[in-house]
Formats: sequence, C-alpha cells, structure tokens
Amino acid sequence: MIQLLKSRLARSMALLGCSVFLLACEAVPTEGAALEKELAGKVSVGIRPIESQLLAEEPMEVLFYLNNGTDESIEILPWGTPLESIMTADRFTVSVAGKVMPYSGRIVKRPAPTADDYVTLAAGEKKEAVVSLSDGYDVSASGEYVIVLREFIFQGKQSDMLTPVMAENTVAVTRQ
Repeated sequence: MIQLLKSRLARSMALLGCSVFLLACEAVPTEGAALEKELAGKVSVGIRPIESQLLAEEPMEVLFYLNNGTDESIEILPWGTPLESIMTADRFTVSVAGKVMPYSGRIVKRPAPTADDYVTLAAGEKKEAVVSLSDGYDVSASGEYVIVLREFIFQGKQSDMLTPVMAENTVAVTRQ
C-alpha cells in the first residue's frame, strides 16, 4: 500500500513538474515574437543571411524583407531597393576584416515613375527578396564579412516618403 502511494505521488510530482515547465516555456517569448510585437503597427525592413558559412565558390546572399505591420495598405516605389530583381543602388555596407568594400554595381538613371512602377503591400503583408551581394561588392576574399543594411526612404505614390523601421540590419557571414 505504501509502495502504491509512493508511486502515485511520484507520478503526480512528475506531472506537476512537466506542467510548470510547459507554463514557463509559454510565458517566455522567443526573440522573434518579441521583435514582431515591437514592430506591430509599423513598416519595417531587415536582412537575414541565407547561409552564414560559405565556401569560396558559393554566392554570398542575404534575404531582404519588407513587412507592412500596419492595418492599412501602402504603395511604395521599389527602385534602388533590394525589392528590385537586380541591385541598382548602394544599399549595404559590406566589410571584411575591417575593410569596407566599395560599391561596384549598377547605378540606374530613370524617368519619372508611373503608377505601374509602384508596389502595393496589403496590411500585414511581407515581401522578401534574395540579394546577391556579388552584384555590387567584391565578396570573393576569405574571411568574416559584416553586412549592414543602410537606412533608406521609400517613395510613395503621392510623393509621400516612408522611412521604415530597421528590424535586423546587420549580419555576419564567413567565407572560407
């Protein structure tokens, strides 16, 4: 009888311990959740590495994202931003071993934008684009690279200017 009570008590304590653990895990927000909560109601941009460890022949790419955390749609001109399919402006600071790599990519001159040139992001929508840094910077050397997305302003349709909040603007990538 005493053995049976000890067994039930042990199971009850184990269940209680698991319940406390699960509640504690649920109560602690993850870093991503905390960032999302902080950016709620804002338009934000950021970058993430596609790979943080690269071999010499692999492309160095980052994932650029634009998140409309507001409850209204926005229209922006993507020219000169990573949302374009090609790099057309110096939007990053790329350095290796403390040496900043100069921008050597395209610089595009365009006529005045038309209504078709704008991109619409619905409320809560997120757009992403993979950016190949070799399109604008010499990233061929081995070493620890630090890539920083510089702050910039999006132009809206009615000449409104939108400065997005920088969510994650620095990444590190190692090329071997």
